[in-house]
Amino acid sequence: MKLKKKDLLGASDPYVKLKLTGDTLPSKKTTVKHKNLNPEWNEEFSFVVKDPESQALDLNVYDWEQVGKHDKMGMNAIQLKELTPEEPKVYTLELLKNMDPNDSQNEKSRGQVVVE
Repeated sequence: MKLKKKDLLGASDPYVKLKLTGDTLPSKKTTVKHKNLNPEWNEEFSFVVKDPESQALDLNVYDWEQVGKHDKMGMNAIQLKELTPEEPKVYTLELLKNMDPNDSQNEKSRGQVVVE
């Protein structure tokens, strides 16, 4: 992962929230990587998929803050219909401000996340 800094001092404390679209269960969350703009989590998560044709895995990257609201660094999604069971696939996703394809703010570089 290569992230753009969010804190004034140039040190972000990123973590990722993962959730399937349409799922009522709470999001799953990685550990926080303190003062790291190129974190590696190597963490595994399991999800119960109900409809792979319509569901996506939403990834939201945040900068953890000790006090106050955590800052959103960016987001993206993987459509589950693009995956084949038991066949590993690596995605390099550009982090977006939101999932609106017409939002010009999505052209600003926010970093990347690599998902396997």
